[in-house]
Amino acid sequence: MTRIAIIGGGLAGVSLANLLIRNPNLEIEVYESKEFSERGASVGLGRSALTALERILPAAVDTLVEKAGAVSTQAIRIMVGSGQNQGEFLFEIPNLKPRISVPRASLLKALLAPLPERILHANMQLTSIDQTPDGVAVTFENGTTHKFDAVIGADGMKSYVREHVLTGEENSTPAGFWDCWAIFPVESVRDRIDEKYLRFGQQYAFTADGAKKERLRQKWSVSNAIVEALLSGDSLHAYSQYEHKSTAAYCRNNICLIGDAAHASTPWQGAGAGQALEDCVILAALLGEITNPKDIHKAFQVFESVRMPRCKQVIRSSREVGNIICSQEKYESLEDWRKALEGKWDYLYDFDLEQQETEALEILRRSMGA
Repeated sequence: MTRIAIIGGGLAGVSLANLLIRNPNLEIEVYESKEFSERGASVGLGRSALTALERILPAAVDTLVEKAGAVSTQAIRIMVGSGQNQGEFLFEIPNLKPRISVPRASLLKALLAPLPERILHANMQLTSIDQTPDGVAVTFENGTTHKFDAVIGADGMKSYVREHVLTGEENSTPAGFWDCWAIFPVESVRDRIDEKYLRFGQQYAFTADGAKKERLRQKWSVSNAIVEALLSGDSLHAYSQYEHKSTAAYCRNNICLIGDAAHASTPWQGAGAGQALEDCVILAALLGEITNPKDIHKAFQVFESVRMPRCKQVIRSSREVGNIICSQEKYESLEDWRKALEGKWDYLYDFDLEQQETEALEILRRSMGA
């Protein structure tokens, strides 16, 4: 029996656990530093992410729509919230369907439901990782030490496991953007906000050059009711967006990184969670080929070789899209600004997860002489 520890109980770690527990040759334990919970309002899942999710959680879309508050996203329209073009339509993100938006906490709850409680360990803060000739030892803040054949770091953008895999390399850093969000019932704002912004399945994003409350009120006159709704609620939060600007490796011997621990990106293209789900499908498929724990590092190396190019592209492209959306002053006309965004989502929706899985398995089998 091959023993694997998953460090991190967020979307990436729990999704991977759902796939790996189906393998009778693996014994899985999931460790979370706090309680099993997710931060953030909602997560958007596009075509490839939904393909991955259906592998992780069969009938996932139906389940999430019925029980977890997921909604189908018909369109995402970017509007100009300030400046000379305020109130104008800028861009509609193409090729969305299928896509759903689901509350992060609800998605995590759905992913936790199939997992046996005995493999889920909350409030386990990792304090050290030691690779030995016969495996990996992990020690936690409570003083306990456990030995595994492999460790997978799914512990987010401030990953402890990443520091071990990439000794001396910089962890995630601010990308230069801030993310502000709030949640409030639609009925509480229906009499203040234009009905077109509240249509089911329709999302609007406003680009503007104001961040402080007084500037928001001055600059966002076209969407002032939305601004006031945001500022008047108790749930308004602001976070600096972080990313991994460079990552030399996703693995080191029998330790591997997935999700934000490997490739945190800004949210401008809504692809971060999808990348984590794709990671899980590819890594689980590769580990399914391993019968000897001594070969686990080969699966990790192939995972890195096939996933890193796409994940780096997502990081670069998302940052570029963010810079375009937030740089109205750089464009002579609305049309020039709009053209700068054309084609930026194509690589996301043209991706074939099953093809990458096939390629990864072929590479692994060749490396093992199969």
